[in-house]
Amino acid sequence: MIKRFATTTLVAFVVAGSLTTGVASAQSRDVRDARREVREQRQDLREARQDLRQERREDRRAARWDQSRHNGYYANGRYYRGEPPAWARQRSDYRPAYQSWRRGDRLPSYYRSH
Repeated sequence: MIKRFATTTLVAFVVAGSLTTGVASAQSRDVRDARREVREQRQDLREARQDLRQERREDRRAARWDQSRHNGYYANGRYYRGEPPAWARQRSDYRPAYQSWRRGDRLPSYYRSH
């Protein structure tokens, strides 16, 4: 009888140990998966921030006025000579342009100054 009791107790301990190990490993797997998800989300945020910075850089570069390449701009369906004001640059139909001088054109103020 003692032998049977010892055997039963030993089997119970082995089974209980394997069950708790399975639960613990499932929990640790869940924790690892959650950490991996957080790392991936952080990486996605980093990439999104980099893309935003790059777009802002490109916007600033495009917004600069280059007198050697442009002598006017289009806004509101019309051509204007000279550097555009802030309201014109914010319009969706704004674009820098160059038109060659023609006979009878007015001389812009920035050419008339000293």
